[in-house]
Amino acid sequence: MAIIAFAALYKTLKNVNKSYALVGTLIAITCHILFIAYYPVLMGLTYLAENYQAAGAAQQSSMQAAADALLAINNAFNPLYESVFAISVLILSLVMLKSVYHKIIAYLGILTAISAFAALILWPLLDIGYLWWWAIFMIWFVAVGWKLFLLGKKQH
Repeated sequence: MAIIAFAALYKTLKNVNKSYALVGTLIAITCHILFIAYYPVLMGLTYLAENYQAAGAAQQSSMQAAADALLAINNAFNPLYESVFAISVLILSLVMLKSVYHKIIAYLGILTAISAFAALILWPLLDIGYLWWWAIFMIWFVAVGWKLFLLGKKQH
């Protein structure tokens, strides 16, 4: 769904700045494709967590080692993925400033990118709590989606 939304966003921004709209969109779509490829790591962690209590001591030990390996992958992937994704949101939001999108939506996207970088800097202190920036992203993404919806209705 997000991939389709970013492609539609490009269509609405290409007349403002085709190059930046394309770069921002391609980065966002690439990040989402990479996340889909990465998703099994998260599901592996979920599986291990759900089955840990029922396992015997020997199984728990191997499950802990497996979870540690998956967390190492997660900790290597997340900062890179989220930083690059935040850059795409920033690029698209800067293009939005001169487009049919309300300035509030554009500034919310800029705030989203800044929040992502702040959260990633604080990740060592906050651990999973750094995910708060995704709430801001979701507000921006819903606002973008709503505007896309209204633009689509306007054309029909």
